[in-house]
Amino acid sequence: MTLAASAVLSPTSPVGGVAGFGDVTAGVYYTEAVQWMVDNDITTGTSANCFSPNAPVSRGQAAAFMWRMEGEQDAPPHPFSDVVRPYQQEPVSWMHDQGITTGTTETTFSPEESLTRGQLAALLWRLAGEPDAHSHSFNDVVRSYQQEPVSWMAAAEPPITNGTSAVTFSPDEFVTRGQLAAFFWRFKGEPAVSVDPEGTPCRIASDGTPSFPGDFADPSLLRVRNSTYAYATNAWFVNVPTLVARGNGIAQDLGESLPALPEWSEPGHVWAPSVTAVDDTYVLHYTTRHSASGRQCISVAVSDSPAGPFVDDSDEPLVCALGLGGSIDPDVVEDDGDLWLLWKSDGNCCGLPTIIFVQPLSADGTEITGDAVELIRNDRAWERDVVEAPAMIKADGAFHLLYSANRWDTDQYAAGHAVCDAVTGPCTKDLEPWLTDTEGTSGPGGLDVIHFNRDNDLVVFHGWSGDNVGYDRGQRSLYARFIRWEDGQPVLVGAESAE
Repeated sequence: MTLAASAVLSPTSPVGGVAGFGDVTAGVYYTEAVQWMVDNDITTGTSANCFSPNAPVSRGQAAAFMWRMEGEQDAPPHPFSDVVRPYQQEPVSWMHDQGITTGTTETTFSPEESLTRGQLAALLWRLAGEPDAHSHSFNDVVRSYQQEPVSWMAAAEPPITNGTSAVTFSPDEFVTRGQLAAFFWRFKGEPAVSVDPEGTPCRIASDGTPSFPGDFADPSLLRVRNSTYAYATNAWFVNVPTLVARGNGIAQDLGESLPALPEWSEPGHVWAPSVTAVDDTYVLHYTTRHSASGRQCISVAVSDSPAGPFVDDSDEPLVCALGLGGSIDPDVVEDDGDLWLLWKSDGNCCGLPTIIFVQPLSADGTEITGDAVELIRNDRAWERDVVEAPAMIKADGAFHLLYSANRWDTDQYAAGHAVCDAVTGPCTKDLEPWLTDTEGTSGPGGLDVIHFNRDNDLVVFHGWSGDNVGYDRGQRSLYARFIRWEDGQPVLVGAESAE
């Protein structure tokens, strides 16, 4: 999945644009198409000021766009058990009723999977009534179900596609939002539009615009040379969703980096991964369900690539404090060559205190070598019964512990900050939260922080978009901000001063 790096991990963004969006450039292939979608209420963008033209389109999103384009027609309910988001129900029902889709199986539609160019061709062809056309000239279209749709798209007047080159269509590449807009606009005959000459600047994170608009909770970062990798809590039936932004300006959604869980665990409860480079190996610490106890525990997997696949051949959890409610939210910090594992006791599962511990690791990061040391626990009023998601960095002459507190599924979730004398403490908390709701984000948390360049460090966190708090209304998107250290405190800096 090819995306613009700024749409995934970079805290910078365009400062102007057209069609009402700061990230829609004048005079490119999708400019008029985006304006047409706005004029016809097919899209409102990924936020008030951003369209995210280089972001991928999921199958569920494409269904909603197509349904709106065709007049939001009623239809009997669909048979797919994995379509759960309210906005997707009527669009998918309509597509199924019209014979535009039969799903990925008889009972699944896979709404969170990204849509490929070949799949979109088939959907549009069926919407058009499956017209005949002369054979296409693309040598990379080999699947039988794509032949007639791609031929029709190329032969249409005006052409819906000219391919990615004279001889290629790239049917297995994922469709971006800009490409989908262009395809739909051409499908409708390129209706004339008047492009709004202005677009409000689209500034990532500072005004609530996510760096990655999909669900990407509990993000963690790994810097490998000029590339930045990001890992998240399970989503879309993927154990560890993984993104990368490369130094050449290209970014990708790498999909799954932990394809199999150990036998003592089970899918659906893989949380808060953290990857550490140890010599030529990459070590993944993550939270997963301990089937025998029903509690969450921490395990470890290894790979020779930061993209995975990571392999966990363990017979038991690495850390599993069952007497404290379980163990979650691992993160690794290095001090003078030694590795330490931060983690949280999951006491809020069962009426116990929540505590953030640190514990020494072996040189290769795969074994515990000493006792756990308590750093902080929930003892501030704003934290309620939870402290979690620790991340530690050495900066400004001290160790800084960032953590999250309060209820994760409410707008009261927030991030705290403590200064520690050493990796093992003692740590002194700030009295109030360090990061709370912003103008466009509710309940920020699940932070990670890394050194980024000589002037700035980079912090990432998830947050609910606007007031859409809870999975019945929204999703936890990824946000990125630069920080600097002033008088022992982390201070968010604007994207315009962080280049």
